[in-house]
Amino acid sequence: MELLQDLFARLPDLLAAGDMLPALLLIGAGCSIFLIADNGAQGFRVFNGLFVILGYLAGALITAAGVYLAWQAFAPVAAALPEIPAS
Repeated sequence: MELLQDLFARLPDLLAAGDMLPALLLIGAGCSIFLIADNGAQGFRVFNGLFVILGYLAGALITAAGVYLAWQAFAPVAAALPEIPAS
């Protein structure tokens, strides 16, 4: 629990530095593309099938890029956190 509290205490500084903004924007854009593709899949027909598949792929790639950027931003924070004692 202390580890999470320490992480939440450092989160405002990370957001204020602007390192997380590109990651959050990419993750949000990827999720939006997933939703658009999912709405297209509701009325799945051969004509729009390619667009739905491409939408899922684009959403996955953009979300993965955002998660990677988030990992890069959190790596210094994670390194500064205290280790969890072995139980």
